[in-house]
Amino acid sequence: MTLDTPTRSPDATAPLPERVAAEPRQPETAAKEVVGPRVLLVDDNAELAASLALALSEEGVLVDCAGSAETAKTVFAERRYDAVVIDLVMPGTHGMALLADLRESPQGKGVPAVLLSELPKGETRDHARRLVGKLKRAAFLDKPASPRRLLVTLGQVTAAR
Repeated sequence: MTLDTPTRSPDATAPLPERVAAEPRQPETAAKEVVGPRVLLVDDNAELAASLALALSEEGVLVDCAGSAETAKTVFAERRYDAVVIDLVMPGTHGMALLADLRESPQGKGVPAVLLSELPKGETRDHARRLVGKLKRAAFLDKPASPRRLLVTLGQVTAAR
């Protein structure tokens, strides 16, 4: 039994809303057209990733989340993305290294990127900003980034040539 299969057959005498709710749902068709841009959000903080993904999806952005660099590489290889949002400091692979790996892949050449971090104010954060600033079609945002600021920044990096 699948989740879409009712446990009992609909009663033909039941009111229409109850019958419709009890009938199996049709699978979504693959022919549905993608409306908004598709973004891969990579952050080891699942709560923050979920809140940003929800806010972006409410603006029409299709968001896939990955909790690690390794997961991100796998997901990125399976689907085309219009941009990536990457936490700069994660366990294992650093966000800059992940971006370099993604951009070296055939489908990732020049993919626009927003790198996020909650680095403390000072030389470390300034250094990270300078490094990201040297990259084409990339931007740096302090965490926690507001969804509106992230959306605007995504628009800027995707529009850049």
